[in-house]
Amino acid sequence: MQGISLRERKMPKKSIKRKPVSKTAVKKSAKLVKKPVKKVTKKVAVKPVVKKAVKKAAVKKPVAKKVIKKIVAKPAVKKAVKKVAVKKPVAKKAIKKIAVKKIISKSIPQEQKPIVITPIAGVKQVNPHSRFTMFVYWGIILFFVCATFYILGRGHQILLKNNILGTSYTMSAQGSQLLESGKKKLLQGDVQGALVDVSAAIQSDPESAMAYTYRGEVYMSDANYGAAKTDFDKAIELKSRSSLAFYDRALLKIQMGELDEAMEDLNSALKIFGKNPNEVLTISNIYAKRAQLNLWMKNWDAAISDYDTAISETDKNQSEENIAGRGDAYTATGNYKEALRDYILAIKIISENIRNNADQADKINMSRRAMSYFEKSAALHIQLKNTEEARSDLESANALASALGDLDTQKRITELLIELNGKSVK
Repeated sequence: MQGISLRERKMPKKSIKRKPVSKTAVKKSAKLVKKPVKKVTKKVAVKPVVKKAVKKAAVKKPVAKKVIKKIVAKPAVKKAVKKVAVKKPVAKKAIKKIAVKKIISKSIPQEQKPIVITPIAGVKQVNPHSRFTMFVYWGIILFFVCATFYILGRGHQILLKNNILGTSYTMSAQGSQLLESGKKKLLQGDVQGALVDVSAAIQSDPESAMAYTYRGEVYMSDANYGAAKTDFDKAIELKSRSSLAFYDRALLKIQMGELDEAMEDLNSALKIFGKNPNEVLTISNIYAKRAQLNLWMKNWDAAISDYDTAISETDKNQSEENIAGRGDAYTATGNYKEALRDYILAIKIISENIRNNADQADKINMSRRAMSYFEKSAALHIQLKNTEEARSDLESANALASALGDLDTQKRITELLIELNGKSVK
């Protein structure tokens, strides 16, 4: 009894039976044992560089996924990544790319390694397509250069042909003599003789625009409007910068009643004359004719403006017709005072010209114009209720009619004077 301990005395002995261990318990224990291992592997994979590298490798090469996982666990790869990061302080994204390249290159077997061509610093790689595009660009440039020179050459020929450059055609001596002879005969009223001489000048110089222009004037004076238009068109074709040809064709179209077309030709004549003036026309002539045309077309303000320009451009020998024409435009607009001033000025210019002119035909024509201006002035005085001034103007007009032997005008003015005297008596 002495050899038995107190514990053995107190507790009765029982047979120790071991419970059988079930398979499920073994599995649970195995799981419990494996859990800490999984945690350790997760800690290793948590590192940012390796984790992202593994994901990228898995996306690019799904075949090498398992190999990459094994390689990630190796400490050698970690050290390599660290070394790369230490050697060159590149940005985070660059480090990740380098790590990925190294992991992939190690995970791929030696036979399947892709050949990576690293570009040499400072050397541009030539794209084979760039040479072709370069040749195309140069071809296009050469084409446009050649086309430009061709167009310039053709344009110069056209300018020379149409005489747009402002150069004048030089007639032969024979052609010039025939043309001058035709001009003199036309001024003397010998239309047929002028036509023969100018036609001979055209045969001598068929490229002379001036010869065609003068023959057109001969035809126009003979009322052969169709032939005149043909010659004016030919003159403009030979020399498109001829202001005289455009001016004469405008006169022809006025006589034919084509007022709008005449206005276009007068506008062209004005534009050309500013750059290429000639000895026959003046800028005042063109403005005066356009003012007259505006007056006929009832463009009163335009007529006044053109008459102002025509009068201002004339230094000496002012035309009384321009001043009286402006008076007509003022009358149409109701500006009677300005119109009266112009009519009185026109009559003064005519009286001076009659004293200085020895030609009887010119004196008769100027007297007739003065008579009409007196009548217009009298009509305006009546509108303004200036009876005495109106009577004086009518008496002057009646005296001119009597001197000219114009009985019809004299009768009409006499009736107006009787009517005016009867009103003044009342």
